[in-house]
Amino acid sequence: MERKTKTITDKYNATFPKILRALEEHHPTDGRATTHKALADAVGVRPQTISLYAAGETQPTPDTLLKISEYFGVSVDYLLTGISSENKKMHDSLGLSEKAISLLKHAKEEDTDNKFPPAIELINYLLSDDSFYKFLSGLGKKMIKTRLDIFKAIEEDVDEDTIIRYYFWDIDTYVHDFVHAKLAELDFDEYYNE
Repeated sequence: MERKTKTITDKYNATFPKILRALEEHHPTDGRATTHKALADAVGVRPQTISLYAAGETQPTPDTLLKISEYFGVSVDYLLTGISSENKKMHDSLGLSEKAISLLKHAKEEDTDNKFPPAIELINYLLSDDSFYKFLSGLGKKMIKTRLDIFKAIEEDVDEDTIIRYYFWDIDTYVHDFVHAKLAELDFDEYYNE
């Protein structure tokens, strides 16, 4: 039976090292970068050890893994799989990322000044509307067409800058028209208190 050895690239791109590097780039609570030294000091290992974790060369002990999860305020299962057990069911059924689920939860919990509907009401309104999915489909098609036309323009030595400006205008108009139509459907008078 053949035994496959992981390449350096496989190790580097494994789930835990990728998540660790992403968390170091943007701490979940404040968005600031975390150095290997700062993380190492917080969890009680050497900075070189954190570097090895981030490169996928070695794995932390369970105790260190727990300390890393506490430092970043994420679950151990998120560090290992990219999705917390709390959000796994939603991820499996809808395919949403951990970040998307967290942002939806935040929108639901957000405190408003009652002048406008909470974000979750607007999100629910859009997600409950068939035209939103048609809009997204149309936007995706426009973006694909834009990319193909730009490549074609480059091959034909057409002024690519003009083509790019036109397609940005076209996409911007498409998005603007959709948002304008949706806003016209909403009754802001019931939310706005003068």
